[in-house]
Amino acid sequence: EEIFWSLFAVDMEHVIDQQPIESWDSFPLFQLLNDYLRQHDTLSNGRFHQQLRDTFAPLVIRYVDLMESCIAQSIHKGFEKENRKSKT
Repeated sequence: EEIFWSLFAVDMEHVIDQQPIESWDSFPLFQLLNDYLRQHDTLSNGRFHQQLRDTFAPLVIRYVDLMESCIAQSIHKGFEKENRKSKT
């Protein structure tokens, strides 16, 4: 099984490298594979599973940072609206 996943990993990394930095299109693939591998007795925490996590870690970190920034901006804008409403 690890041989198949090793070959798959080469293609997967090539496809991910071709995507724009701010693209989240590959997240469903990560979720699907990670969920499958976590539940598999022999593949969980195996070589491919670790490679999958290492490959997607920077994408996940960028995504979380972006979401955190968007939420902070929304909260800040909400406070600004509240302040303007209370002054009028």
